[in-house]
Amino acid sequence: MKGIKVLFLPIWGPEAPSSRLRVYQFLEPLRGEGIEAEVITPPRDPRPVRRFAYLIQALVRAARADAVFIQKQVLSFGIDLLARANPRIIFDFDDAIFTRPPWEENPDPGVSARLEKTLRRSRAVVAGNRYLADYARPFCSRVEVIPTGVDLDFISRVPRGKSEAAAGVRVGWTGTQENLWYLSKIAEAFPRLQARFGKKVEFRVISNGAFEVPGASIQNIPWTLAGEYPRLAALDIGLAPLGDDPWSRGKCGFKAIQYMALAIPPVASRSGVYPEIIREGENGLLAGGIEEWEEKTARLIEDEGLRKKMGEAAREEVRKRFSLTANLPLLRDVILRVARRA
Repeated sequence: MKGIKVLFLPIWGPEAPSSRLRVYQFLEPLRGEGIEAEVITPPRDPRPVRRFAYLIQALVRAARADAVFIQKQVLSFGIDLLARANPRIIFDFDDAIFTRPPWEENPDPGVSARLEKTLRRSRAVVAGNRYLADYARPFCSRVEVIPTGVDLDFISRVPRGKSEAAAGVRVGWTGTQENLWYLSKIAEAFPRLQARFGKKVEFRVISNGAFEVPGASIQNIPWTLAGEYPRLAALDIGLAPLGDDPWSRGKCGFKAIQYMALAIPPVASRSGVYPEIIREGENGLLAGGIEEWEEKTARLIEDEGLRKKMGEAAREEVRKRFSLTANLPLLRDVILRVARRA
């Protein structure tokens, strides 16, 4: 089979979760499928001259590729030039970029129009969940749902166990500083659980931002790429709160998927994509109000056997639906269909 050449245009470099998980972790496996991948990372320098140089480089290389994979970049007028250089465009997105997070007061009124233009120019769209796919379908006839997944082979090599002999049950959360907004919505549950269990429970937040709640002792652990999974692996229970607004519905539930891949049972919001990932009482728990967040988390704190049972079921769910192995054939087929169209 003749090799297929694909130009990847991720929105960020490999240090950013979205690009790392939806582009960079696929590059080597795709080469094993006969798909040669070339990547151009956008410049961090926002000056127009740098962006223009990036666009010229992308146009030149796109003309020599069999397909162009754009990850979450809305290129405005650049999409017209890119489509002329190579109309075989695949657009991938894992956020509701047609709207803005609820904590942003000044949304960009033109972002929806630019995204719709990009979707219309695309031969195929890859969406991180069904909500995003439903948004894309009026603008593109070929839409595929590929959830954000993890490399279970890599995760299986992460050391497990606790470094402190007398450690309690560790309840944790991981995410970026801006997403601490979601964690703040269940902040009342922390002092309640602390009062209920005392030193039996430890709270950990793994992030590039700090989180404090009066009445609860929370250990803030800096997030690093190298330490991401070893620090997550020390948790016993993972928290995954989410809102119920357009931006939150576009989230792909990766926080819970990370916990589940490590056999850590999640307690997640009963909103957004989480009910599609978590089967209540089997591979995790779903919660709504503060009282339910407290009770569901307390149930797992009290029952080590339940944590282990749910954790094992959670990891199996990831293996079947949210692993790199499960997602690779889906992405490969999208690329081959687009690349082979004249």
